[in-house]
Amino acid sequence: MAMEIHGGMGYSLEMPVEKFYRDAKLYQIGEGTANIMRILIADDALGIKKANRKRLHVPSEFRNLE
Repeated sequence: MAMEIHGGMGYSLEMPVEKFYRDAKLYQIGEGTANIMRILIADDALGIKKANRKRLHVPSEFRNLE
């Protein structure tokens, strides 16, 4: 919307809105894509544990607990 309000000047390097527009995608990618985050949150909420995930380390004494 801000880009439309400023017209052609919205794309020039002098306007701060141009930097915000350019950086918006970088912030989204830097935090992780929305789809990957949804999958991870759903897995954690449903209690799904995947042994092949590198972030999940389960000590051997806890692996067979029910």
